[in-house]
Amino acid sequence: MFERKTFRLFKLGKEVRLEVVTEDRWKVLSASDETGFKQGDEVCPPRQIGWREAKRRVNSARSSLSPNRLVLLRGEGLERSEDEVQTLLLVRPWDPEVPPAA
Repeated sequence: MFERKTFRLFKLGKEVRLEVVTEDRWKVLSASDETGFKQGDEVCPPRQIGWREAKRRVNSARSSLSPNRLVLLRGEGLERSEDEVQTLLLVRPWDPEVPPAA
């Protein structure tokens, strides 16, 4: 039997429930309207962290990674090929701390 790995990110009433696609790439199962994400969107964290670290609970009101910080890789109106998504995950143009991949 295949077990789906799911987790949630939350902060002050905003919540995103996610399914693990890879360690640092996730699919949205459900999301609060305020986050702007829709079911089926593929997202990643803004920096290179795994899903276990991201889901860590900081306190009763928030998780380690805020749902507002997720980066949309693929979703409604934003269709990218698998190669384009892989390139984005390597280069991470939104993160100035990560040097471009060689």
